[in-house]
Amino acid sequence: MVPVGQRISQGDPDARFYKRKNGEKSKLGYQNAFATDIKEGIITRVITIPGSDNMADRIKPLIEDKVVPELTLDGEFSTGELVSLAQDKGLIYNVPKRVIGERGVYPKSAFQYDYDLDAYICPENNILSRSSQSGENTIYRGSAKTCHNCPVLGECTKSKSKVRAISRDKYEQAWEVHDEYIQSDQYQFAKVIRGILAEGKFFEANILYGLTIARYVGLILMHAQAQMTAVVINLKRFLKVIKNRKDKANSIPDKSKAPLTA
Repeated sequence: MVPVGQRISQGDPDARFYKRKNGEKSKLGYQNAFATDIKEGIITRVITIPGSDNMADRIKPLIEDKVVPELTLDGEFSTGELVSLAQDKGLIYNVPKRVIGERGVYPKSAFQYDYDLDAYICPENNILSRSSQSGENTIYRGSAKTCHNCPVLGECTKSKSKVRAISRDKYEQAWEVHDEYIQSDQYQFAKVIRGILAEGKFFEANILYGLTIARYVGLILMHAQAQMTAVVINLKRFLKVIKNRKDKANSIPDKSKAPLTA
């Protein structure tokens, strides 16, 4: 059977089927993304791709070329590659913390990596040293003597060897830097602004202007529909921005006409 993402519709060959959340049936369509200016709330870029394509592939060039000094995105773009690339380019990259499925009393996050030792320190203050390489991941293991005598071994690992091991990928350092950054006020502010501006734009485009439905056939026309939707939203925003500026200007008293006081 042909994979969902590779199936082609006879009615719209440019569109692609993509898997939906919560086990719902696959849907034929496209993905649209808006880039929004944080200062005035104006849509500055529209991206349209087939439903099964990876939007992160379109974001990567924006980071590589540092088209903007700051990007605020949702969890879909929380990948080690993009986080690391943004740090290398000196770009502020506001994405949520990676989600790690961890179980047990001592998950990986409870272990502290020591850069000087190139080793992990476990919660019991024992060392897991570099042991082997598995592809792009480095494996760190505790010693058999230490782990076998550990009072919390059963809560730390279910390994048959009874030795705790931790895998560290090539983006781990970038994630550690990012995990510290998301505690900052700058990230929290960007997160709030995205909720107000970006989510508001998507609601307006999808609910008020029906961008959830492709009105024409083909990627070019779908992109045109998304662009025209953005134009309408921007026109409304421009009028509001102009009004706000006029109101602000009118609220400032003209000192040249102020009465003289003795």
